[in-house]
Amino acid sequence: MDENTNQHRRPYGSGSLYQPRGSRFLWVKFHINGVPHRESTHTDNRRKANEFLKNRLSQIGTGTFVGRKSERIAVRELADDFLREYRVNRRKSIDDVQARWNIHLKPFFAHRRAASVSSDLIVQYVDSRQQQRAANATINRELAALKRMFRLGAQATPPKVNRVPHFEMLEERNVRTGFIDDKQFSALSAQCAKVGLWFRALLEVAYTYGWRLREY
Repeated sequence: MDENTNQHRRPYGSGSLYQPRGSRFLWVKFHINGVPHRESTHTDNRRKANEFLKNRLSQIGTGTFVGRKSERIAVRELADDFLREYRVNRRKSIDDVQARWNIHLKPFFAHRRAASVSSDLIVQYVDSRQQQRAANATINRELAALKRMFRLGAQATPPKVNRVPHFEMLEERNVRTGFIDDKQFSALSAQCAKVGLWFRALLEVAYTYGWRLREY
């Protein structure tokens, strides 16, 4: 890459803008721990390119820089890592979290970029699940799984997300009696594999919607 084409030098430590031969876009160059990084701004507007560089330098200064690749990470990739971690560690609740992802979380979050998941979006998910008459305890287990996905993404090397959104857990009221708890449900879920996925889905529906009318 030829950096000598239309390069505009800036004060030391503030990066630089340049336009390589053959590219209609302005590029930025900056250093992280002495290592040079080059990136297209995807614009030929100098003001916008300067704002892009300023934002990158701010991220480096606050330790939140993850780069273009991480900004494109989809939630489904975080879920893949999360489920792999469960399999590698042979967690007994793998069938439970797999079902929570496939049945509820995946349809809502899978196609979204991880960087776009905000606390407001999480509240929208909670509202949608409550409209489906899901119990608070059930929703909390789903939120806990999603939060774990983001935490693993933040701990990855290099990080796949630069922040973990806020997860507001719901109040759980233990008003039912004679019903299985989450631990018992996980144990039953683990046995469903011996019967088939159809039975796992049946159990999930019964657990989620098997309420008394006055608890709606």
